Amino acid sequence: MRPSILYTFVFSSLAYLANGANDASFKWNNCGNAHNAVQVKSVQIVPDPPLPGQEWTVEVVVDILKPVEEGATGALTLELGGLTVLDQPFDICEEATNCPIKPGKYTVKRTVTLPLGFLVGMYVINVVGHKRDGGDLMCLDVSGEINVPGL
Repeated sequence: MRPSILYTFVFSSLAYLANGANDASFKWNNCGNAHNAVQVKSVQIVPDPPLPGQEWTVEVVVDILKPVEEGATGALTLELGGLTVLDQPFDICEEATNCPIKPGKYTVKRTVTLPLGFLVGMYVINVVGHKRDGGDLMCLDVSGEINVPGL
């Protein structure tokens, strides 16, 4: 799977789950700690709720507390219904297009289309990042159930 397709799918998954923030079925957890270099501060979705087959925008705000240097890596695991359907490593600097990433507040904004054929079920997503020396950069767990309205 090409990275751009992978990240559009994962970004769509995360954003769709984040839409349920006021719903008891949505959960997210910073599985890292306060000393990790990357801290997620907020996730916004417009329109809310997103509709399958239509464009919508996801905005994620992060604080980078320490420089992210060349050689930083990440890994994404996606489970659907308890089965791992994706376990994908990635190069953080390639995704960011530029390293080092200096400390500061960053906003990442993407417009995507949620596929009409998006599979329903319980999704669990884990994203971790590591520094070149293997130390932790960040960790995020997201879980929630995606259902088709009216079914």
